[in-house]
Amino acid sequence: MRGGFLHNQVLAARVEHAFRASGAEVCREYRIVTSALEGYVDLMVTCGGRRIACEIELTAERIYWDVAKAQAMHAVLLLIVVPNEQLARTVRQKLTDRQTTRRPLKLSVFCLTVGAVLEALRNKSLLKSVLNVDTTLIHPTITSATTSSERSRPCKFNGGT
Repeated sequence: MRGGFLHNQVLAARVEHAFRASGAEVCREYRIVTSALEGYVDLMVTCGGRRIACEIELTAERIYWDVAKAQAMHAVLLLIVVPNEQLARTVRQKLTDRQTTRRPLKLSVFCLTVGAVLEALRNKSLLKSVLNVDTTLIHPTITSATTSSERSRPCKFNGGT
């Protein structure tokens, strides 16, 4: 991954391991190439035949780019993992502000701290909610938490469905 130690080892590796332990398939550095954009999603998770885009963020700067990549790969959920609740609130506010000025998203967005993600994966609540996500969602769900590595082969997505 392109990030530093905090991004790769403290956050991404722990989340990747937790998803794998929950039985999901995980692809690190998932490449997306479409006519509109080219980029990488930190972790592409497949659970019950549904795609989850998982982005590890240390700032709120790239949030809209994360949304565009998740939509391009036809994810039903964008999971933004951050190191602390202050940043999670900032990201959620930025996404909420976007909803008043732009077309609604066609995916759910969860912004959670790494601790909340690990807890939700341990008790399987995150995966259960993903399996029940309606893929025809028009309006997003921007969710907050109420709770306090294996090597991967590169994967690629080339447009289409």
